[in-house]
Amino acid sequence: MQVLVADLVAARAAAGMTQEEVAVRMWTTRSVVSRLESGVFTCPTLRTIEKYAAAVGALVEIRVRSRR
Repeated sequence: MQVLVADLVAARAAAGMTQEEVAVRMWTTRSVVSRLESGVFTCPTLRTIEKYAAAVGALVEIRVRSRR
């Protein structure tokens, strides 16, 4: 989850956007975006992650890796 959150924040920074701007594009509040980015006490749904990514012009990729 920490890597995912770091990737989301990096995508927002690369887009030059504020949390408020992301929130507007996601139809939510800045506090929701802030909580998501903090990674604390949150378990975002795939849909929320997709909405965030779309808001900052990024893509979501899902992969499964072997534990070997």
